[in-house]
Amino acid sequence: MNKNNKIVVITDAGRALIAALTAAGDPALTLTRIAVGSGVPPDGTTPDELRAYTGLISPFADAASTVPSYDGDTIHFTVEYRNDMNGGLVSGRWLSEFGIYAESPDSPGTPVLFAYATLGKEPQYVAAYGTGSSLDSRRFPVSVTIGAGADVSVRFDTSAFITADDMEERINILIGRLPVDGGTFFENYYDPFTVEGGSF
Repeated sequence: MNKNNKIVVITDAGRALIAALTAAGDPALTLTRIAVGSGVPPDGTTPDELRAYTGLISPFADAASTVPSYDGDTIHFTVEYRNDMNGGLVSGRWLSEFGIYAESPDSPGTPVLFAYATLGKEPQYVAAYGTGSSLDSRRFPVSVTIGAGADVSVRFDTSAFITADDMEERINILIGRLPVDGGTFFENYYDPFTVEGGSF
């Protein structure tokens, strides 16, 4: 894999989980955690090698997600990390990877890395959060095809997402239509793109 490549893969553990759920006649996938990190796979890492990952290279925080929506056998949701989450980011970090974890029916309470994503040479800097500092947010649209009839539930907090009204207010603040109160709001958007096993 060239370091310039952004890619998301369903891990070997994720594929095994789907197979196990399907074989059991209960294709219900429970997402339990999303984590973000600053690790970058070594140059030359292949997608097959990424599929063998069981965790992030250098995790630094948990993230949130929207509630999944469905389009046939494809699940769509957006991963978000904000610098005010988990008590606030103490020092700025480069966000270059994220992982989506799911519950294993064979080991309840032990999440497995279902999908791994790397931003390659396009990491995103997330500023520290503190008194009077700006809210800094990174969002990654994800689409995963896991097979007809599959269901996905989420067991982590999805309430941390900003609402459309909140977004409009912050945009108005940025363009000067409202008085600034408490700093400005920065956010990066990514055009989803399809890759083997999913997209982001």
